[in-house]
Amino acid sequence: MTDEVMVAKITEHDRHLDALSSAIEHLVATAATTNLKLDKMVDVLSAQNVIKERLNNLEENLKESFERVHSRRDSTNGRLGKVEDIIDSVPTPATIRWGVGILIAYTFVSGNYIVSHLHTLESDTFASKQTHSLHLAGVQERLNKLEESYEK
Repeated sequence: MTDEVMVAKITEHDRHLDALSSAIEHLVATAATTNLKLDKMVDVLSAQNVIKERLNNLEENLKESFERVHSRRDSTNGRLGKVEDIIDSVPTPATIRWGVGILIAYTFVSGNYIVSHLHTLESDTFASKQTHSLHLAGVQERLNKLEESYEK
């Protein structure tokens, strides 16, 4: 090969090397940009994993919370059933009013009977006292007659 051919080939190779060098520089710049983007993507993915873990924990906590709420509601319903049984066994206010009314009427009637009976007893006692003095005078008179007849 002649020198000119060699120089031409070297020049051509030099052009290719320059193009290759600029392509490699462009590739390095692009790789750096890609690495930055990958770093940001890793940060986003790690944040997304943290959010995903929190959502899973929130879901588990929410599930446990609802289970607790349902168990409390079930126990409250059980206690309500017992209270309803007690309420069913207690007389109604209307029944209580009837009972109190009957008790008041009975008290009134028995009070009237007792008062009238006491008035009867008082009037009998008063009449007995009135007639007692008459009977006593009559008995006294008979005793006097007996004593007179005995003395004679």
